[in-house]
Amino acid sequence: MDYSVNTRPLLQRSDSESDLEEEEEEEGGLDQPEHPVVITKDPGHLFKIREPKDRYNLAYIIFYLLGMTTLLPWNFFITADDYWMYKLRNVTANISHRESGRTELQAGFTAYLSVASTIPNTLFLILNSLLSHRISLQLRMVGSLSIIVILFVLTTALVEVDTDSWQQIFFITTLVTVVLLNIVSAVLQGGLFGLVGKFSPRYITAVVSGQALGGIFAALAEIVSLCLGAAPTTSAFVYFMVANAMLLMALTAYLILARAVFFRYHLLEKCEVNTLHYEPCMIQTSSSSLTTRNISYTRILAKMWPYGLSVWMTFFITLAMYPALTVLVNSMAQGNKKPWNDIYFVPVVGYLIFSTCDYLGRILAGLLQWPRNKGWLVILLAVCRVVFVPLLMLCNARPRHHMPVLIDSDLYYILIIVVFALSNGYLANITLICVPRVVDVADQETASSMMAAFLGMGLACGSAISLMVVKSDIYDLSIIAIDCGNRLHPTTCKLYLPLLRQSEIATRVRDSQQTYLSDTGVDHDSEVLSVRLGGAMHWSVFLEGGPRRVNHAAVCVGDRIYSFGGYCTGENYHKRKPIDVHILNTVTFRWTSLPVPRLLSAEGLDMPFQRYGHTVVALDNLIYLWGGRNDELACNVLYCLDTVTLKWSIPQVYGKVPGARDGHSACIIDHFMYIFGGFVENIDRFSQEVYMLDLLTFHWSFVSTQGSPPPYRDFHSATAVGRRMYVFGGRGDLNGPLHSQEEVYCNNIMYLDTAINRWHRPVTHGNTPIGRRSHSSCHVKELTNSSESIPVLYEGDLYVFGGYNGLLKEHYNDLHRFSPQSNKWCEVFPHGAPPSKRRRQSCLVVGRRLFLFGGTSPMLEAHTVVPVPEDMEPGEIEELMAVPLEEQGDVNIMEMEIIVDGEVVLMDHNDLHVMDFEPTLQTLCLLAVIRHNISTEWLPASLKSELRYMTTNNTISRPINSMG
Repeated sequence: MDYSVNTRPLLQRSDSESDLEEEEEEEGGLDQPEHPVVITKDPGHLFKIREPKDRYNLAYIIFYLLGMTTLLPWNFFITADDYWMYKLRNVTANISHRESGRTELQAGFTAYLSVASTIPNTLFLILNSLLSHRISLQLRMVGSLSIIVILFVLTTALVEVDTDSWQQIFFITTLVTVVLLNIVSAVLQGGLFGLVGKFSPRYITAVVSGQALGGIFAALAEIVSLCLGAAPTTSAFVYFMVANAMLLMALTAYLILARAVFFRYHLLEKCEVNTLHYEPCMIQTSSSSLTTRNISYTRILAKMWPYGLSVWMTFFITLAMYPALTVLVNSMAQGNKKPWNDIYFVPVVGYLIFSTCDYLGRILAGLLQWPRNKGWLVILLAVCRVVFVPLLMLCNARPRHHMPVLIDSDLYYILIIVVFALSNGYLANITLICVPRVVDVADQETASSMMAAFLGMGLACGSAISLMVVKSDIYDLSIIAIDCGNRLHPTTCKLYLPLLRQSEIATRVRDSQQTYLSDTGVDHDSEVLSVRLGGAMHWSVFLEGGPRRVNHAAVCVGDRIYSFGGYCTGENYHKRKPIDVHILNTVTFRWTSLPVPRLLSAEGLDMPFQRYGHTVVALDNLIYLWGGRNDELACNVLYCLDTVTLKWSIPQVYGKVPGARDGHSACIIDHFMYIFGGFVENIDRFSQEVYMLDLLTFHWSFVSTQGSPPPYRDFHSATAVGRRMYVFGGRGDLNGPLHSQEEVYCNNIMYLDTAINRWHRPVTHGNTPIGRRSHSSCHVKELTNSSESIPVLYEGDLYVFGGYNGLLKEHYNDLHRFSPQSNKWCEVFPHGAPPSKRRRQSCLVVGRRLFLFGGTSPMLEAHTVVPVPEDMEPGEIEELMAVPLEEQGDVNIMEMEIIVDGEVVLMDHNDLHVMDFEPTLQTLCLLAVIRHNISTEWLPASLKSELRYMTTNNTISRPINSMG
């Protein structure tokens, strides 16, 4: 921009200048002012006597605010983690959106967000450095800020829109918005870095420190919203509204700054002028157009490349780990129901502490300004940060498959984050401070814009690597196998390799095994076990000492299983006894119990009484208990337990409430709880009716169904699969709803299509299980990435375990799989020792594991059986019986049921069984260590902890009483 300056001459003009003025007069391009006018590109020297001051530090404050604004979209998007996890949750699951086992969209969102942010950001930062001198600064700054405001308003509007039915579209829409935001943010950031490069290092520090301060601001806003305890959508709405206010404030502040004399003075392009000196006076902007100056990018790059490489390396390493990996690092004590570990750990450590230390690092660089003019030293410091990659990968990031957690201390992780962030902030600022000093004054804006491009390239490369880190298992499986072989005693290779061979089903895994076998010389064919239909499934954990319960009800919320009520054989249950609640940590396999009063008092009426034959379901963090009975009566009151506060309440319900009953079933589809069947107390009959409770309005409805419903029954199972409710098994009666003791056990499976309320009886094939009651049924939801090459055989199927047939008087411990897609039954045989035969147990799927506990079965005792030939005479039999057992050849030991007064004696169980659908190599190796009693002194602390979890019994169980 040209400027005209009213002056009086102090020195004689040169001939060249006189000629220039004469040319301009001839062209008639300028009106002659009242006083002499000199056209100059560099009026900076005109202010040598009195340089404008930054009054009230206004420019410094606005640069801080603009620095915050450049990364505000990124900071607000990555710290709104709870909102994104809620929007992308599994809407068909009875689990919290905060659970550790995340869906595919949840687990990959942060990494996709990084890619969608950094790649377009980098591309346009590069374009900005090449083309910025062709577009006015005012247009770049004001235009980009305005577009960011519009896009953020649209993002805020989507918060209150129900996107559950179009999650994929919402996911794509969000990423497209992120791409557009980062395109205009790149224009804003490149323009701002080029602009502030014309100012002193103090203002450069203000911009880069403002970027870090924006991260602190966003993290604090997220933490405050969590403290308020509002719903994710409510807190996100307030959260994004704050961002909108910040953006509008930044736009207004820049318009004010652009009018300041101090700003306009530094904005002018400076060059050396030796021929004239003028006394400063009034400045006027002329209307002449900008003259384009030739820029030598190679000359600039030759001077600044060490700092460009350093800032690239700094942000490459940072974005490779933060936030894609750090957001997955949980507290080692997660799940103990403490807010710090379960709610605040990730936002405080992963965002607030990181942003604060990053901010302090940038401030420190502005104060020390070291090293100066030593580009090689800055490069060395940036390269040294590579050490943070393995350190952070060895922390407690979830989910993980094969790589062990070696840094198992929250304190160590926090210290790593502190140093990681301090070094990032320091190196980011020191490189930007040094660059204007190593280039010509006229090249400062271009050099600073090029530094922004280097920074963006580091962000893009780091985010691409972060996606690979999150999606991969970190190590090749063959390397893991070799590492395990080195850690284990050499002779133990043959003990666990056959298990590894039969459990893995991917070609790449088999290839890794063959490579390992050939490298180690282990015989391929040694100890090969036959692979049955169970495939990779393995009963991996068996522990005792948990709650001894029968006919209880359980549900999963996050990584916790909540078990309610039930009975122990021989005990009496009356109305005033409060229900007991036991909680299982599915990571550590530890049981705890909620404290309850000995008897229900008037103050404790919101707590249900102890019962059995009831049901529980979960929606978000709330568990709803309905039905069941004790020794006195049945109940139809709805109770609610908040798993965050652990407080009971009784919601006010409306509509047609079902009659009190037990032995019914319940499941959740969308936000509706469906009740089917059971034995209704007030009419003393079986039921085949369906009721529905809206858990948002608490309105009960009788569901008028079409088609032939399942026969009257109780103690069946009902399992939700999508919008279908599958019903299997149960006990009916030949006389329909009447209880005449003429029992019927049906093995047909039926489902209710809740979209049209019609019953269907699919034509099934395969090995159909025998009819039974008091069994367990669970659905394995899709958990893995569909892009993986490993086929997952168990996802989407129903699994039925155990139960009892009263006509045959037989308990079962078989495991059957039903495919809703093919309507095929098959019996599966997981590896390992299965649970004993039983009924009235609980069985739930959490992640890739099935948890089974409790129940009752006949008490057994061992009997020695001596085979006697049919043609043996009585005398010979007496002689055979006189021979001591240890001297007899063929002797069999058989377990037989204990019968007292013609009745089978039952034993109530306190055990816990865990079946891995897809055991990791680490789990298989630990099982080999347990089975063969191998020394554990070579194991790292994290593996010792997991081994201890797998082998240490619980201690909360009550003893077996005299009756069971």
